[in-house]
Amino acid sequence: MKNISIIFLLFSLIVHDTHARIHWPEGKKAAVILTYDDGLKSQLQIVIPQLEEHNFRGTFFLYGQVVKEEDIPEWRKASQRGHELGNHSMFHPCLSQTTGQTAEPCRSLECYSVKDMLIEIGMMNNFLYAIDGKKEHAYAYPCSQCVAGGEDYSKPLLASGLSRFARGGDRGIITNTDSLNYAMIPTLPAHTGISADSLIAYVQEAVEKGGLAIIVFHGVGGDYLTVDANEHKKLVDFLASRPDIWVGTFSEVLNAITTGKNTPKEQSTVRIDTNGDFITYVSPYYALSWSKNFPMMSYWNIESGGRNRKYLDKSLLRPGKGGVLINRDNSSFLTQNPAIYKGMETCYENVTFPDKTVMNCSVIPTNERQFSITIGGGGNKFSHEFFRIHTAPDIAPMSVWAEKTENKPSTLYDTPVTIYTPQIVKASFRLPAVLHFPDYGLVKIEADQDEVYIQEHFVPDYENTGLSLGPFNRGGHAWRKSVHLGSVILSFHSEKPINKACLTFTVLDENYPQIAGCDFSDPRFNGLKRCWQNSFTVNPVHQTMGDNIILEGIGHLSLAFKADMIPFTPELPGTYSMRAALRTSIEIALQERIGENNRIKDFGWECTETTLISLHNYLLATNDWDFIRHYLPQINRLVKGVLDADTDHDGIFEAPFHGNQFEEGRSSWNWWDDFAFGHKDAYLNILAYKALNGMHQIYTLLDMKTEADSIRTRLDLFHGAFNHTFYNKETGMYAGWISQDGKIHDYQFSFVNSMAINEGLVEKERSKRIIKKLLKNMKEAGYDFVYGVPGPTVPVSKEDKGKWDEMTRWGRYENGGLCGQTAYHFIQALYNTDMKEQADEILFKMMDTYEREYTHSGLFPGYLQSVDWRTKGGAPTGYNYLADNYYFLLAAITGYYGIKYPELKNPGNR
Repeated sequence: MKNISIIFLLFSLIVHDTHARIHWPEGKKAAVILTYDDGLKSQLQIVIPQLEEHNFRGTFFLYGQVVKEEDIPEWRKASQRGHELGNHSMFHPCLSQTTGQTAEPCRSLECYSVKDMLIEIGMMNNFLYAIDGKKEHAYAYPCSQCVAGGEDYSKPLLASGLSRFARGGDRGIITNTDSLNYAMIPTLPAHTGISADSLIAYVQEAVEKGGLAIIVFHGVGGDYLTVDANEHKKLVDFLASRPDIWVGTFSEVLNAITTGKNTPKEQSTVRIDTNGDFITYVSPYYALSWSKNFPMMSYWNIESGGRNRKYLDKSLLRPGKGGVLINRDNSSFLTQNPAIYKGMETCYENVTFPDKTVMNCSVIPTNERQFSITIGGGGNKFSHEFFRIHTAPDIAPMSVWAEKTENKPSTLYDTPVTIYTPQIVKASFRLPAVLHFPDYGLVKIEADQDEVYIQEHFVPDYENTGLSLGPFNRGGHAWRKSVHLGSVILSFHSEKPINKACLTFTVLDENYPQIAGCDFSDPRFNGLKRCWQNSFTVNPVHQTMGDNIILEGIGHLSLAFKADMIPFTPELPGTYSMRAALRTSIEIALQERIGENNRIKDFGWECTETTLISLHNYLLATNDWDFIRHYLPQINRLVKGVLDADTDHDGIFEAPFHGNQFEEGRSSWNWWDDFAFGHKDAYLNILAYKALNGMHQIYTLLDMKTEADSIRTRLDLFHGAFNHTFYNKETGMYAGWISQDGKIHDYQFSFVNSMAINEGLVEKERSKRIIKKLLKNMKEAGYDFVYGVPGPTVPVSKEDKGKWDEMTRWGRYENGGLCGQTAYHFIQALYNTDMKEQADEILFKMMDTYEREYTHSGLFPGYLQSVDWRTKGGAPTGYNYLADNYYFLLAAITGYYGIKYPELKNPGNR
């Protein structure tokens, strides 16, 4: 294929005539784009090899429902080789007269609104991003039809920014850009029976007119709407025989002939500084320093957003450890091998280890987002650990998003030092891997050798293990200080002997929702873009999502917060990602954590409800009905566990703990574990209501009428029972809990009242009165919303809170401290009660804080030392990294922009 960069350069020099007639570069007379719909097996097996035989690249419009899991790696490789992946929707909706679909809910375009269609296209863009890592994708209308619910969605599609070009059904050769409708790019369908001769004639017509011919295929040599493979090859061979025809991908050619958008930008300069003892590279997206005296990566940090200089303030690397070459547990630290630097490249030659083994290393910035490290064996092969990175304690927790391997991680760091030493958290992963550093961003690591893999070890600081947080903080608290001062060690290994390995580090874009109707270009949303991914951390052992990489997320009481965000969250490119982690978190809970009482055991009474809520969100995001069917017996048990909790048959679900007053070692608790929530617990009941609503939808779509009707009866009863039980006429609020002794425990909780409003349990006028009173309470107490919203808006009494006054006094931690989790409920309730001005004030103040300041203090820094909770003045009052702290960002989507969750799709017949 001709050098496309030259073609683009020439385009920038072309002056168009008044009719915008296309002037082709380098003596080309026309262009041809070969497109292929649906993502079929024959395209992978036949089309791509035929194209690549002549160094051509095609455009493949995939639709999500039929893309097979086993084919995703092949599509990813195709994209990496230059083929374009396009958006053909998630479920391929067509008009019913085309599909014959009339059942409700259906996939016919009559059943869609324009908004539904745009949401689906946005979902498919996220799916494609997980494969190819690209934010922009061209679109092809399913069945070439662009009318949803009787309305043309072609113009709204382009206006939404979801796609720049959309391929339509009109036939025709493009000869000028004046009349070109970007929302309806013409194409010639090539279906069963079409000959190479007729396709070649169409191409020759384009040559005669000096235009652009676009052809669409489906199956080639197989599948459906099949074109004979030999006829396809004749066309490709003909194109290869015509050097006067440019064969390019859809977006490549269209961008070139319209605005030249894809003309390579002048590469931003990566600055190099060789003053002092280090060679330092700085771009808007990373800073990197290597020692002049020996091979050691001494400083490294990133900034996915490229907006601020925090990456220049603090290193991701542990001082004195950094990143070093490794040979049989010996490192290159302090070896006598000074750097050789010429231009932008830094080299270390003949690095000699104690056993006389020699290694070489070179470092070079590829562009402003990428650098590479090449490590060689000095003429010999190596098949062991060869590079090691120690991350800094105050940067943790770093999440490694990658597929696991069967390679057993090293036992190098396993030696126990004290009886309190925590178990080493470790795992081995394939490359590519995506590392997420909270507050900083995402880095993709790739290797040019398939044999290279990585190991992650979380190694505590053993010298700080023991009773370091007080004489009574035993159990898990005995190791928390050592964890905070510990380090994630990332090591690079080879399964087989290799001569060298090139490791590429690429700073990815910030990962935040890319959906129709949400424009986050306003700088006021920068805090959302910076911190959205902070909500998701992955435990390397189970690959589940807890509050940090140490805490597993198996049926966890806060899993639902992350699951609520998943339907709007793009997947990470080319690796294990958040939806898979959500599935794993649910799956292990269903397999291993259901107790005899049909509830999730081990941690928090509401884990059963949060698991069911998470299951519903997982289904919304993936349409994975096979997962639901496979685990239906276990799911039914959890539903029974929820329903059976109404022990006195009054429509309210009871918790085992009496709730009369706070007690250590109580039989049940909820997320707000510093309070005596128990017996008739409003927080638990709202979660149960939400969980049962989701399960009612699932049972209905599965035609499980008996089960659906049973839940419907209980939901109808619940609505009245909730208001009767929890509404406190004295305060005009809903109480937190009613204890077994009949006492009302009402601390005017913002989260209880807001959640009830958001779930539709409170009528509108009462909702407004409640929200106004909560707002008044907060302002009278001096809250300015810079750091969030308090849970209780009046102090919790001594008998109903934890016994350690330092942590539980008014204004600290859960008792009036500020956290982003409860802020979501309140901000959303403000939007739901038409108090948009007040909601905007809180939302944008908090997002400004989350862009401006550090939002965490590392892992388990200690009580009153972590900013995941703050006082109203901003002082730290938490003790952990709490992923729930970023939950409030969801209000930008569901509140500010008013985006609704998608409806569950029909599971189809089995």
